[in-house]
Amino acid sequence: MSTLEEQAIKTAGKATESVLNKLLGPSAELLGNGIANYLKDKLANSPYWGEETKKAQEENVKDTMNVFLENFNKIDDKDKKQLSVNIVAPVIDSLFTYFEEPNYKEMFAKLIAASCDDRSNDKISPYFVEAIKQISHKEAIILADFKNKESNELPIANYKFILKNNGYRYYKKYIFIFDDSSAMNDYSEALINLQRLGFIIISFQRALLHDNEYQIYKNNEDFKSKKQEILENTKLPEYKFKDLEVEKGIIELTLLGSNFIDLCL
Repeated sequence: MSTLEEQAIKTAGKATESVLNKLLGPSAELLGNGIANYLKDKLANSPYWGEETKKAQEENVKDTMNVFLENFNKIDDKDKKQLSVNIVAPVIDSLFTYFEEPNYKEMFAKLIAASCDDRSNDKISPYFVEAIKQISHKEAIILADFKNKESNELPIANYKFILKNNGYRYYKKYIFIFDDSSAMNDYSEALINLQRLGFIIISFQRALLHDNEYQIYKNNEDFKSKKQEILENTKLPEYKFKDLEVEKGIIELTLLGSNFIDLCL
């Protein structure tokens, strides 16, 4: 190797180290040399997708480390422990590709902090790294609703047509409405995904004890409008429907889902 090549490598290494120090800030000491060197290698060898993407990647690392530090400082000194490499290393890998959803950085940062908290030993799992990468903002909204309401059970509903022959046909399935009865965004795929991840269980075999938990579904404008339409037309001989009903169900948070919320949200 020529002197010129050696000098170029040293210069590149110093530049990467300078960027690393800027990104990690005060969290560099907490991460330790091993993880810091791992991140340094990722910075030097991550695929180049243009200056704009590179800048976004670096900003994501910086923001994530700031959130990590903020959450780490909330841990009592007696509960702090050496971070878990099997959590932090895959998180670092993910920071360079999973940065477009705003909720990623907060969840990844809190997961790193949790790996430094001795109280989290029975709750934390490397699986959470992969789970975060499969959570969109809609899944995050549902999980946040569990956290905000401090409940392990939430209402869900199906709207179904009651036919004149006493059969039924579904109008809309897996409806999840919270706080505002006029807002009925499609969360069906997000709910199915959360169930696939093992965070929730959806059941229409049972319902919440209090019927008023489902009033928000009966107050929805789409439901009321369709129900009124049926009542106005049901006497017509060719009309098939005689009513529209709310089929009550329940979304139950699993222990895995509860642990994820406690550590990552």
